[in-house]
Amino acid sequence: MKGLERITGVAILDSQGRLWSLPEPHRHKHIYALAAFLNTSAEPEKSGCEGFTTNIGRFVDRREAYLIAQKANQLKRKSPHITPVLYSEDVW
Repeated sequence: MKGLERITGVAILDSQGRLWSLPEPHRHKHIYALAAFLNTSAEPEKSGCEGFTTNIGRFVDRREAYLIAQKANQLKRKSPHITPVLYSEDVW
């Protein structure tokens, strides 16, 4: 669907305000591995969060990402959580 926002990658906003992202079909664990390889950390701790990137260049948290993926018909499975949150396994 042209013009519709879609989930295109995994991302982490770390505690230092750095945005880490990798395209589909990567998982958040790949970002942590990359950070470790670079001898740093991508841990979100209290001031950051895990999320996703979209085709329009936005970082969104897991809750907003679920709504975007749902609207774009990207979900392979429904979230089992009361407040739906997206995991990469839900979309690829």
